Amino acid sequence: MRPGTLSLPVLAAFAGAVTGAIVDRGVDLQSPEGDCFAFLPIDISGAACWDFQGDPDNLVMEVFIGAGAAFTCIRWEVTLSTVSPSWAEEATITFNDTVSISPAVGDAFTVSNAHYEGSMTTYVEIDSSGFLRIEFHEVGFDDHADAIDSYFGAGSMLYVGFPSPGVLGVFGFAGLYASRRRSADSFSGMDRA
Repeated sequence: MRPGTLSLPVLAAFAGAVTGAIVDRGVDLQSPEGDCFAFLPIDISGAACWDFQGDPDNLVMEVFIGAGAAFTCIRWEVTLSTVSPSWAEEATITFNDTVSISPAVGDAFTVSNAHYEGSMTTYVEIDSSGFLRIEFHEVGFDDHADAIDSYFGAGSMLYVGFPSPGVLGVFGFAGLYASRRRSADSFSGMDRA
C-alpha cells in the first residue's frame, strides 16, 4: 500500500466508526436516488483534501465491496471546514478515478463547520480487486501545496447506493463466512471426546 492510502480496517481504527452495514434510508422514489435498493454508509470524519487528484499526499480510502458489483447512487451528508484562503468548492471526492463530487460546489469562500448534503445518480462498477477507491483532493486551485486545504468534520458520511438486493447477498455471505469461521475457531481448543 502506498503512503496516503488507508484500508477500511485501518480507517476504522483511525476514525472510530467506519460502518459496513447496509442501511435502508427510506428513500423517496421521486428523489435522484429512488432507484437504489439499499445504501452502504461510509464515515469520512477526519478525511482531508490536500492536493490535486493523483498527488501522493492525498488520502485514499479503499472499501471492499466485491468484484463486479456496481452502485448507482451517491449521497452525502458532510460538515466541511477549509484552511484559509482555500474555498469550500475546491474540496472534491472521487470514486474509482471516474466519478467526482464537490459537496460545496458554488461556495467560492472559506467555511468553518459548514453542513452540506446532496445526492446524485451515477454508475460505478467495481473492478476485479473488489475495492472501491475513494480519493479526497482539491480542484481548481491548490492554496496549500503539500498541506491540508480542507477537512471533513465529525459525523460526515457518504452513502453508496445499490440498485438491487443482489449486492446485499455479497455482504450477507461475507457475514455468514465470518460468523461460521468464528464458531469453528471457538471450538478448536476444546476436547471433543
